Amino acid sequence: MYRLSIAIFLVALLNGCSSQSVSLQYYLLHTPNDSVSVSLPPDAQPLLIRLTNLSVSDYLMQRGLAVQTAENALHISTQHIWAEPFEAGFKKKLTHALGPDYKLIYTNTKKDDEYMLDLSLLHLVATYQGDAVLDARYTLSSPTGSTVNKAFQVKLDLDSDGYGHAVSVYRQAIVLLADDIKTQLSAMQ
Repeated sequence: MYRLSIAIFLVALLNGCSSQSVSLQYYLLHTPNDSVSVSLPPDAQPLLIRLTNLSVSDYLMQRGLAVQTAENALHISTQHIWAEPFEAGFKKKLTHALGPDYKLIYTNTKKDDEYMLDLSLLHLVATYQGDAVLDARYTLSSPTGSTVNKAFQVKLDLDSDGYGHAVSVYRQAIVLLADDIKTQLSAMQ
């Protein structure tokens, strides 16, 4: 019994020495200076865009950042995680990327002068091929009833390793998506 107690103690001691606490890295999809508002000239009004629906692929809703490790495989990190829910960070970044001429709104009260945006984010992932992919589909509807359905995909090179670099490239991809939405809005006006 004495030897068994010593053996259990030694195993527990070795286990305690070998296990280290996991260091978590937190990432924001937007940057804190994204929330700084830029004011329009006094007589200008931003174009109102109501985000009627934002659907996001399930793997993006995970707490950990996803990386495509093979053609049909994803790895969800347990150490590199979003500092806030993915959807909230995406909305903040998209709102900022649209700029001061456009106001993205989420309330349920519809006004007659608003454009409507229905957005499906299919992919936002760093791939094993060394790029980051943003793949989205969106529908824009104008107050006059015209509608545009658009598929948008962009691949940007990852020229450095690491989750932090991938997140900064994701931010660039979201800016490109916002630019595409603004182009479609301009064509609808």
